[in-house]
Amino acid sequence: MLCDGKVFILWLFRNFMSWRSIAKMIENNTYSDGKTVDLIGFIEKQGFALKRNGGNHDIFSKGRITVAVPRHRNIGKGLIIKILKEAKII
Repeated sequence: MLCDGKVFILWLFRNFMSWRSIAKMIENNTYSDGKTVDLIGFIEKQGFALKRNGGNHDIFSKGRITVAVPRHRNIGKGLIIKILKEAKII
């Protein structure tokens, strides 16, 4: 069950997330599942550019940092955190 307002808001907007909501998750240190396109939008807003398309992943780079983002419709919160850590955003 939903126990506090933040969890409810994240649950409500799970299917309507944007890069702004991912930024808000980082700011509040509360994470939930999200859409891959929103994560890609957020990464691009942080200065990453699409380097190439792999078999099942899109590869983004910014300087010497390279991040692989899977091409799935939805992406789990654990993987979102891992990708953001690899990108040195969190």
